[in-house]
Amino acid sequence: MKKYFCNKFLTFTFYRKLSFMKIGCFIICIFLSIGANAQNKATLQGKIVGEKNEPLAFASIYLKNTTIGTTTNAVGFYSLAVPLGEHEVVVQFPSYQTKTQKITISQVQTYMLDFQLELESQEIEAITVQGKFVNYAEEVIRNAQKNRKKYLEERPDFQCEVYVKTLFRLDKKPERIFGESTVGLDTGVVYLSESVSEVSYQKNPRRYKEVVVASKVSGDSKAYTFNVAGTWNFNFYQNLVGQGIYERGFVSPIANVAFLYYDYKWEGQFEENGNVINKIKVIPKRKTDPVWEGYIYITENTWRIHSVDLSFDENRPTDFVKTGNIKIIYTQPAPNSEWVMFSQNFNFTFRLFGFLGSGYTNKVYRNYTLNPQFSEKHFGSDWIIVEKESNQKDSLFWKLIRPIPLLQKEAEDYRKKDSLEVIRNSKPYKDSLDKIANRFKFNNLLFGYTYRNSYKKYSLSFGSPLNDISFNTVEGWVTNLKIGYNREFENNRDFSITPTLRYGFSSKTFYGKLNISYSSNPKRFERWSIEGGKFVEQFNPDVILPSINTTVSLWQRLNFMKLYEKTYGKASYRKEILNGVLLNTSVEYAQRRMLENTTDFSWTRRVQRDYTPNAPLNNELAETDFGENTALLWNVELRYTPKQTYINRPDIRIRLRSRFPTFVVTYRKGINALGSNVDFDQVELGITDTYSKGLVGSGSYRLFAGDFLNRKSLTFVDFQHFDGSRVMFAFPSFRAYQLLDYYAFSTARKYAGVHFEHHFNGFLFNRIPLLKKTHIQEVFTCNYLFTETNGNYLEIGAGLEHIFKVLRVNYFWSFLDGKYFNSGFRFGIGF
Repeated sequence: MKKYFCNKFLTFTFYRKLSFMKIGCFIICIFLSIGANAQNKATLQGKIVGEKNEPLAFASIYLKNTTIGTTTNAVGFYSLAVPLGEHEVVVQFPSYQTKTQKITISQVQTYMLDFQLELESQEIEAITVQGKFVNYAEEVIRNAQKNRKKYLEERPDFQCEVYVKTLFRLDKKPERIFGESTVGLDTGVVYLSESVSEVSYQKNPRRYKEVVVASKVSGDSKAYTFNVAGTWNFNFYQNLVGQGIYERGFVSPIANVAFLYYDYKWEGQFEENGNVINKIKVIPKRKTDPVWEGYIYITENTWRIHSVDLSFDENRPTDFVKTGNIKIIYTQPAPNSEWVMFSQNFNFTFRLFGFLGSGYTNKVYRNYTLNPQFSEKHFGSDWIIVEKESNQKDSLFWKLIRPIPLLQKEAEDYRKKDSLEVIRNSKPYKDSLDKIANRFKFNNLLFGYTYRNSYKKYSLSFGSPLNDISFNTVEGWVTNLKIGYNREFENNRDFSITPTLRYGFSSKTFYGKLNISYSSNPKRFERWSIEGGKFVEQFNPDVILPSINTTVSLWQRLNFMKLYEKTYGKASYRKEILNGVLLNTSVEYAQRRMLENTTDFSWTRRVQRDYTPNAPLNNELAETDFGENTALLWNVELRYTPKQTYINRPDIRIRLRSRFPTFVVTYRKGINALGSNVDFDQVELGITDTYSKGLVGSGSYRLFAGDFLNRKSLTFVDFQHFDGSRVMFAFPSFRAYQLLDYYAFSTARKYAGVHFEHHFNGFLFNRIPLLKKTHIQEVFTCNYLFTETNGNYLEIGAGLEHIFKVLRVNYFWSFLDGKYFNSGFRFGIGF
């Protein structure tokens, strides 16, 4: 859900230019097609209200035995394109009686037809039912549970058209987020978008395809919508619903375990199109469980879901969506056919990183074709395709195809932002925003400073002067100045140049390196980079952060960071060579030199220990000091994810999560040529994946095993190192061996390991009255490592995360060949 929210804001950064000829031809085609359709269709408009003339928002209105229909907007108005002929108009709204009206459409014109709905008559069989069952609601739910899986799998093959409208409104925003200014981001409506998609679904084998044929984003005619029919789908035949809102998902009122979470009250029956519908009130047993409340409507005898009107409030353990309401109505496209979704409306409020606001997503499914014959090439790896010309539809097209009339605030937002688009994209306007955002502030000393030119699409960033000062025993106090230049181009390509200058005040040595990177084909994740210079590097790069090493060195006289010097040149390349197959390769030529400590400075007097030498201690190699050598190294990695699927946009391609794990093959070669002193071959195989177990939580794992097939000549730098930790801070993440020395288990022989982490997402603590209100969650970790020299190492961790929403604490126990090895706390970030 966080990702989805952030993606909405990313819409404003996508641009696409089309030639005038293409635009002209396309507009002509649109007018011709619109004219042809208009000849056969009239417009049916009106308002749907309740008994007290209150507008019924998102009521459904459709032509009987068809999927030609729409929903009302938030103030009860509807507009529907209707073919000529005689029709029976059906109007539905939860808790109200369905109403039908026969009409004859004889001319292509606008017809007005209002409806006033009455509350359901719930007296059918009420006395008989209540006499037979103490709580008939429970009997209805049990029958629905028995048929849940049947209806979940019943969904037929189909094609349909889906209209989606999404709106986000900001009521409050912070001045900065993660050090970045929010200047230019207004409160009020910050995102309004509409889309029309053609959706294809096949049950066996299960395949999906969605083509976005029309896209409109308020205030940015060049942008492509992030609206898709496949986002935020609520299927209450599944045991868990709404995983995008909450990690574990919400328990469906007809889930297998529903009686553990809900009580039910039967509130009567009503008849609709020959079907008797039960109205069931859904009552949570515990407000802080991931549950819904409201009403679910279930047909008598067939026990299928007719519609839902369910909500949740701030008591639920959600991520950033605080309240929500979902209304869904199902229908039959033809008499005696399978039921399909007709409309889905989700309204919500949210709170995230100081942002407060609300929004809604409305969907209308129409023009169903059931059980079509799909060609072999119809489906592919691109599940969602946004057509290049989708953002070129004009206002006349949207006026005719839009099934939900715009609210006044929506129409005003389009009018205002579209009229201001030229101004917003102009150089003076962007310069004025940049002038404010580029002002240097005190917190730039902590977070760094970035100068942007939005009109020319480039930025110049400087690292934090305070954050880039560190200490280590090899160089003493170090200043590490990094400057970054980035330029954006069309089609989401970018170019960056990053020089880094470094000076050690104790070693009195200057270092410098330069990195140049270019993204040449974002749709294939292709990137080229070259890097070179004279610099220092850890034996296991980035195994301990400079800030952490500085702290433990100055206060505890522990110098865990071990450095060597290299003068080098390196070229790297990355590309997805086939769907699901990602290639990473690099070649490096380096002259490497061992370094020694030059200072024993610290801030503490109570700790009497001496700093250890810069040469790491290792259980396999007694002498890790390699002096000087030259190395020519080639590294290649292939990552393969079976059945990888994508969102294919005109400007970028986005990977979707596969139901299969990712397989990784890595080959590293030390080449004895061009003066190189190394000669070795290393191969590693790995498997990595994430998973979800519903209410029990979610997790991830990584398995790996490798060997040095040839080790004729290599130094300790070339050993296989493992991410360890000797400090209480689990940075940059908990995906490391938390009680393992940084270099003691490094090896040039066979090795194998496992990283496993499971997040219970509140499965246990939600049952404890005091803890469940804190939203603190439980997490379990297990790490294993085998090396020929050291044997079997195992560590187990249990912890809490989401403490104050962002903190995590774990306690770990470790064992070596079955014997106790070490234990301790680790603190870190745990959203």
